[in-house]
Amino acid sequence: MSLISFLEDTPTMAKVEFLFASNWILLPQGVQEFSNELQQHSVPATMAYDVSAATVKLQCLSSDQAKVMAACQAALDKIVRRELALGWESGKKIAKDWDHGTASEQYKEASALVFSPPEILRSSIRSAWILPGELADKQTLMAHLVPQEAMVELQQLTGCTLRASIDGRVMYIGANSAEGAARVQDKLNALADNLAHPSQTDDRCETFIYAEDQQDAKVTFSYLEHGSRHYLKTLFLDRAKFDLEAGHTEYSSIFEKGVVISLWKGKLIYGPEKMTPAIPSKNQDEVYRAFPSDWTYNPKERLNDQVPSAASQDLFHSSQDPMVTSWVAHLPKPEQMLPHGDKSSQPQPQVSECPQPQSEMRPISIYDPSQPRRIVQAAVQAAVQAPVQAPVQAPAQAPIQDEMPSQLSVLPVVECSPKERKKTLVPSEGTLKDPDDNTYTTLQEDVKEGIRLLNMILEQLQLSPYRHAPAETTPTRHITMNQQAKRGVRGKLALQAHQQLDTQPAPKKPLTDPMLAYGISQKLVSMLGGLEMFTGNLSLKVNFGRLYLTNIDDDYVTCSGSKLRDRAIMPIQELKNLLDKHHFDSRDSMFSNILTANGGDANYISLMTDNSANRIWSGYKRRTVYEIVCCAMTKADKYFRFVIEIDGNDFSYRIRYLSDEACTLFVHCPTRTWDFQITLSKSPRLGEAYDAFAKDLVDHMRVVPQSSGVPTLELSFKKAYKVDMLLARVVNVASYERALGRDAYRNPGLLEIREVHDMTPSEVIEIEDKVNVTITQYPGVESLGSLPMWYEVSMQSKTIQQAFDQNQALELGNKVDWTPAQLMDKKAFEVLVGTATAMVRKIDGVGFWGDNHQDAKIHPIPEAKRNAPKSMW
Repeated sequence: MSLISFLEDTPTMAKVEFLFASNWILLPQGVQEFSNELQQHSVPATMAYDVSAATVKLQCLSSDQAKVMAACQAALDKIVRRELALGWESGKKIAKDWDHGTASEQYKEASALVFSPPEILRSSIRSAWILPGELADKQTLMAHLVPQEAMVELQQLTGCTLRASIDGRVMYIGANSAEGAARVQDKLNALADNLAHPSQTDDRCETFIYAEDQQDAKVTFSYLEHGSRHYLKTLFLDRAKFDLEAGHTEYSSIFEKGVVISLWKGKLIYGPEKMTPAIPSKNQDEVYRAFPSDWTYNPKERLNDQVPSAASQDLFHSSQDPMVTSWVAHLPKPEQMLPHGDKSSQPQPQVSECPQPQSEMRPISIYDPSQPRRIVQAAVQAAVQAPVQAPVQAPAQAPIQDEMPSQLSVLPVVECSPKERKKTLVPSEGTLKDPDDNTYTTLQEDVKEGIRLLNMILEQLQLSPYRHAPAETTPTRHITMNQQAKRGVRGKLALQAHQQLDTQPAPKKPLTDPMLAYGISQKLVSMLGGLEMFTGNLSLKVNFGRLYLTNIDDDYVTCSGSKLRDRAIMPIQELKNLLDKHHFDSRDSMFSNILTANGGDANYISLMTDNSANRIWSGYKRRTVYEIVCCAMTKADKYFRFVIEIDGNDFSYRIRYLSDEACTLFVHCPTRTWDFQITLSKSPRLGEAYDAFAKDLVDHMRVVPQSSGVPTLELSFKKAYKVDMLLARVVNVASYERALGRDAYRNPGLLEIREVHDMTPSEVIEIEDKVNVTITQYPGVESLGSLPMWYEVSMQSKTIQQAFDQNQALELGNKVDWTPAQLMDKKAFEVLVGTATAMVRKIDGVGFWGDNHQDAKIHPIPEAKRNAPKSMW
């Protein structure tokens, strides 16, 4: 007998670990007797079973090494002598020259079960799950496969008791039934297989350039400050992300160092050659109709104060007691909020599920544009009897001669008659309709629209069109028998192409390059790999805003009037390849998603129409969300920032990471005012500690409606949580659905307009173990370009989000049904990209009337080469 030590020449108090080696192999009953013998003699060693070596593993202090070796020798001698006396060939405790590699799984499990913890031994059904060899060979342990929070969740799901072995290679299972134990083993097998054979995923940031029908043009980098002054005046920064303090704002450095992609046609082309406002100047102060002046903010009173439980006294960190109150006159430094300002690694705690905010809809009342926004508790009867305002004139934007993508434009939605609409101004449920919507027509016009829609459907079915007298319909298309015979497979595509010719002349080149849409779709497929077992919230959003780059070498930037550098001008694909190769960090790209501060612009986006005067987005659901940004110190002494989103209707909440972007695609649009980015966000379920804090915060939160605008928030939280509060905002969210297009039914899109009200603490009071904070609306600082309220616009695919909903409800150890390839086959990505590029063309004039009052920060074009930032090449 010998003991193989893993540690040699160790100090006296150091621990050493041994593998028990002998000419004799201990069978499961022999392992049990060996363990009993050592326990009876109180041998000071910890024992476990090493499955790969088929022997017992021991751990003890180096000072006890001789004592343990002697005890092991005596125990083995006793077992061998007894078995030899009985005839070892027929014994059940030892074997000779036996190859453990041929041992059955049952043998391994029985041997490992000998060292089960007491809580497992008390269970009626006991089993041991052994880590697969391919994971063990990679030094994977149970803590990697099933972290502590995941193990708690697995026990709750199955009702079983789970304990990992000392060496981390075995999971002991205690169950009340064989079915429960088998369920645990199935889930562990699935988790192990997913870890050993992960799906391929590509989370690198990638750049695309959308130049409409000029994809073969050449492009170059240009400095942001050298663009038109109007373009710079309409750029707004969020004070939570950028430093906008008196005496120093980041507008100056961004104007000076920011770089954009511009077309080169013998000279620099900055954005659109002509910019037309989306709305006339007189409409810029309109109230956004989704949230009129009488939009109601539900009041809320706080629950009775409760003493935090012992479990909540030390939720995040026990050794430190930082000051809890970070609410001061100014916001925290932007680097505390921004992913691009924080280069440190983000802690990744395990998380548990929280309730989702409900998108409940509230009564809508007639609004009076002449009155300021106020809180009105209007009765349904009063709303119905109120006089209807005259329809607002259509936005005075020059028509843009392009449609939404051809694959999206087919059938409009037929709405109810005006008489029915007047009866449902305050519906109890369903999608809300805007009473001032300029698409509301007379009953006769609705009949005509219905007939037009019916004729289109009948024509697709090759039936005779419906006639109505007096007829002011489109002339009947005469189709010969030969044409009808050819319409078999290609009928729908031919009809679609015909309809396009009826509405607009075909462009010389497609406005969306098919290769661009395909390239983005392929990238999205690779981005979504590896999510089949992800449990938590997923979203894939298109956000509209302005992109600008940092860290670009001066030699690659072209300046008007300066010496031309040939290598700075290149084809679109070449510049894209250079960015993908050297500009891979998302922090090297800045994105401002503030489109406008004017309600008239928000109305234009929600009511925009195609060239046939059909609405692109229809109906809406509305809700108010209170966003509270917090920061906690983890047990690993790292800061972890998270957001509590509180539904303004029923005050349910959910928790998500602040920086949960897994991957981002940047789409630069050099021919337009706005760009867009597509971001995949992953937010695993947060743990019970975060949920306990969020619940306590919501329970003790007060919402006090104000006659002058958004409500006042009163927050109260306990110092025992050791959580800092960084930011609070009131966000009104309106969601619209795609109204037009063949693929609007198969792959419907969702448009979201967020009306963001910035908030600031007006009073902070510390009372014993609590902090009370009163939060009121931030007034904004015009001279600093800091807005009190603004609008953000994003898009999603309903098809993709429905697939992601499976992940939200997914049990640990299960797999979702969807795959990225299936979404690709459904054209979900293609439709999303096509709609996004069309939206960029449609919103060109949005934000035209904005002014950040930063004229002094706009510098003239330098004559000499200026100091370059850190080179990216």
